[in-house]
Amino acid sequence: MNEYQKKAWDCLTPTEQQSLFLQLSESKSSWEAGEILKLSHYKYLEIKERSEKFFRLFSDFFEIHESIFRPDCPCERNFQDYIEACIEKRMKRKEALLNTGDASQLVPKVNTRNLERNIRRLQGSDNEWDKHSLGLILEFDRWNNFRILPRQVQQPSAFKRRANKKEKIYINYLLEKVPEWVHTKLRERFKYKVKPSIKKWWVCLISEDLYTDGYLLLPVRPTDEVMREFSKFYMYIFEDKDDADTFGFMVSKFNAKTTTVKLGQKFWPEYRLCIEKALNYNQVNNMDFNVKQLDMAYNTHIKRKPKKKEKPMPLFDKAGITVKKKPDLKAKLDKEFSLFIRLRDAMPNGYFRCISCGQIKPFTQADCGHYFSRTHLATRFDENNCHAECRHCLTPDSLVLMKDFIWKQLGEISVGEEIFAFDEEVIYKTSRRYRVGRVTHIERDIQDVYEVELENGDKMKTTANHKWLARARQGTSYTWIETQEMWVNGVNLHGKHKTGPHTDRTTTIVCKPFQVIQQEKSYESGWIAGMIDADGHICQQNISNPDGTKRYGFRVGIAQCEKYMDICSEIKRLLEKFTGNNKTCRQMMEDSNRRGTFKKTYQSWQFLITGTNIEKLQFLMRVRPHKIEKVDIEKLGKLKSQYDTKVKGIKYIGKEEIVVMETDTRTFIANGYAMHNCNRFKADHLEDYRVNLIAKIGQQKFDLLKVKADGTSKMTDFEYEQLIKYYKALNKKLRKEKGL
Repeated sequence: MNEYQKKAWDCLTPTEQQSLFLQLSESKSSWEAGEILKLSHYKYLEIKERSEKFFRLFSDFFEIHESIFRPDCPCERNFQDYIEACIEKRMKRKEALLNTGDASQLVPKVNTRNLERNIRRLQGSDNEWDKHSLGLILEFDRWNNFRILPRQVQQPSAFKRRANKKEKIYINYLLEKVPEWVHTKLRERFKYKVKPSIKKWWVCLISEDLYTDGYLLLPVRPTDEVMREFSKFYMYIFEDKDDADTFGFMVSKFNAKTTTVKLGQKFWPEYRLCIEKALNYNQVNNMDFNVKQLDMAYNTHIKRKPKKKEKPMPLFDKAGITVKKKPDLKAKLDKEFSLFIRLRDAMPNGYFRCISCGQIKPFTQADCGHYFSRTHLATRFDENNCHAECRHCLTPDSLVLMKDFIWKQLGEISVGEEIFAFDEEVIYKTSRRYRVGRVTHIERDIQDVYEVELENGDKMKTTANHKWLARARQGTSYTWIETQEMWVNGVNLHGKHKTGPHTDRTTTIVCKPFQVIQQEKSYESGWIAGMIDADGHICQQNISNPDGTKRYGFRVGIAQCEKYMDICSEIKRLLEKFTGNNKTCRQMMEDSNRRGTFKKTYQSWQFLITGTNIEKLQFLMRVRPHKIEKVDIEKLGKLKSQYDTKVKGIKYIGKEEIVVMETDTRTFIANGYAMHNCNRFKADHLEDYRVNLIAKIGQQKFDLLKVKADGTSKMTDFEYEQLIKYYKALNKKLRKEKGL
């Protein structure tokens, strides 16, 4: 072997050298050489052909020239380093890029633009050495196992084989990486439920976990819009159901049909014939099926660390669990739809006419009044069911419980303040939970006021349409009831008698979760508050339920050393006085961690307040230690009424000033009672509303509305999102037209 042949031999990879050695020196057949190198027969033939080509190519070149580039070559030094690393050292592309430039360069300057520029310089050179260098580089790029040049300057590949990499990435992605929520959303959004005789297109959804056969045929509407949407999701649409079924069967059985070379050679031509029958074949096939773009299509990331299997999260927070709640699309739609109704019924002068009372009031006092309540989802967002209505609330002297557990008059509250609130509706038929609410709107008005007298002696001044959390009788669930709907011995405010047996004894029971307790400013209350701040504790720790779940426990107590028995006795006396409970717990702490003589000689006593969470909270409100700030409202648990009382009577007082307050939770605590903040909840009982509504929309539409309200309806997330977009655009247009 002469000098240039030896140099050409050094440019070959070890596998290529072994291939030539076994064939030329050992005279091994291709089958024998393949077995020695542990390669399949067709793979060995490819390596053998490449090694022979490269050995001849390099030998012919180095016989004429001593190096790949001449000393005064027009190419840049970085480009020369890259090509020499790829050809002479047979480095991979990333390794070759690191081999370029000097050590002072942190980032190599070799990129696609750089490679194209230097190739054009070689093409434009008249030097014979430069032409031979260009030919060597292009031919090496054609025959190499991987490309080293950009696609724009590449020559056709020397190996006539179909590249299945694109299709393999796509099929594996359908089988393994498409999340479950994508299938659910596609079915909810595009499923076309029509008779078999009606024309439809077919889309195949692949998932071994979701479907028994490994795939599902989804009928879709035959429109260009649907085709564009599925093309964005990298999914083929078939006109014939059999073609879609064939595609689903082939993809779902891909792993079984490509286990061997012979099976793969049979599978790929059939697969390509199948996808060519797709209506959107050109749109989808022309896309780049790389992993990154497929991940972007489904809004996932392939490099994401595998997550542990998560337990299903509750709809509300539990102890030790921070629940990341889904966006409340229903609440967002409520907001936009309410604004649309008010803008629709508003006059250009900035006023509106109430659908119930007929009064003309400013637009700022308008509200979205539902004839059939919002609990009827079928009519919740029906424009015929909703009209602008004036608001109703309480008088300014009503006491509202704030976030800092202080009772404040309604007339003194301003926008932005935080209040003690609760869930407006029952969560999954279990309970309402305490929440922190924020005041979003405050205004005053003059309206007819009624005084509600309760059996416990309380008196409340409200409008006829103000909502209370109440129930018709013992044993029934709480619901929102207006003042004029309350029953007193079977008769309501309008003199209407309740129908049915024994209704003359039916009296509304009002929910009262709190007693109005103000801070007691005395020496004893100050002393016990100081003991709580010094030696006491207020904590909401985790407690395990019998079923294994966890909840927050509310613990209030004072610890004191047994040595000071006079102080212990005083603590017990005052706790019983301010709680009204003679069963205050005194617990001995034998496992005390105190150091010194106290641990050896004395024991510590702990005085715990017993009762419900609200009773403990009311004790803190009475003595008001500084540690009351540690209490988290949303950890107090479920709304439970322990001070329920019946309505004794309702009488008309006259016109008085009222305060309309809106909160983001739509609820608040007034005078200890659970209240709704405006009239958006229920209006199907309003006689004036009914008469005016029929006059406005007609008897036929009213009857249809009634039938619709009796039915059931469920909207998907996609429908919510589309309606939100629609009403947002419509509200923007109406605001501009009416100058509001």
